[in-house]
Amino acid sequence: MINTYRTADEADRDKAQALHASVTHAWLTLQSRNQLCQRWRSLPLFRRDVGERPSWRHLLIRDDVSREFSPDNARWQIAKWYRRRRPANRRQ
Repeated sequence: MINTYRTADEADRDKAQALHASVTHAWLTLQSRNQLCQRWRSLPLFRRDVGERPSWRHLLIRDDVSREFSPDNARWQIAKWYRRRRPANRRQ
């Protein structure tokens, strides 16, 4: 019988890889939308400034949505808080 259980170290490594990949995914998404400042068009600088995603529940948000993502206008925020802050789309 094959052992399908993972050790705690393997689980932690998988979690870290998923969070690391999510930062890269965020960068690729923002890059494709052309919403990054000049400094953050480089993935290593983006990763250094933003840091690792704290948890799977966090989103990278802008404080001022009229400006592009930049070191002084972006932060990790829990998605639940962010969704509450957004105005609801109401049908007229």
